[in-house]
Amino acid sequence: IADEVSLSAGTIYESGKIENERGKDFRGSNEFRTNNSWQVGLTLNKGISKNLYFSAGLGFKHFDIINDISQSISFGNRRPKPGGMPFEHEFPFKLQCSAGSSDIVIRTEQLDQRVSYTDNQPIELKIQTEIELNYLTIPVGLQYRFLKNKFFAGAGLGLNIDILARSSASNPEVKLLNNILKPIEQPQLSKLGQTQEIVLNSRVNLIAGYTINKNFKIYLSPELYLPVSDRTNDRAGKIATNAFGIQAGLSYSLN
Repeated sequence: IADEVSLSAGTIYESGKIENERGKDFRGSNEFRTNNSWQVGLTLNKGISKNLYFSAGLGFKHFDIINDISQSISFGNRRPKPGGMPFEHEFPFKLQCSAGSSDIVIRTEQLDQRVSYTDNQPIELKIQTEIELNYLTIPVGLQYRFLKNKFFAGAGLGLNIDILARSSASNPEVKLLNNILKPIEQPQLSKLGQTQEIVLNSRVNLIAGYTINKNFKIYLSPELYLPVSDRTNDRAGKIATNAFGIQAGLSYSLN
């Protein structure tokens, strides 16, 4: 039987980059960051000793991830169009994000329809995509606390098991930078492929709080998350992630 139940909520921030490993001729950058991301959860704590607690719970996480890609591709990468307009060109492109990947087609036309370009002509792209992810999360871990009068502080170590409940993606916003081509329309995308259903993250946190009375405590907990697994099973790129958050909570003693 648990000694304490806690309700907490707070923000999450994540940023990082994807290093492309598909070829040495890749030129560009692929970075991501979160926007308006948060979590809420209920945790049960059981005292193992005077200062050590085991905790387990259930929560919900919402991530809004913005992916920014800057890349140079060659005009020769265009898809052949027998019988099509000679000044319209389609470029197949693999949209690689921290939460998955999908193949899209970038449809363009020449700004100057009289000019002919060689296959080596570089095309500079900027692509932004927004991904929304919702997870059910199961946190488990250990927490050590020490008390001084009504104040307490401590540190914890644990594992978050995140189970994907829903995912969606906005249509990519494509910009062509070197005044050679312009988009005819923006690519269509509703969901990324190759998204992992279960993601593991280790967690390190500090905690500081105040005992209001016999039953209630309030606390604040900054947290650092270290990915154990990626959100995508696409192995074409190496993902480097920085993730942290801060949670505020209320605990109720069951004893």
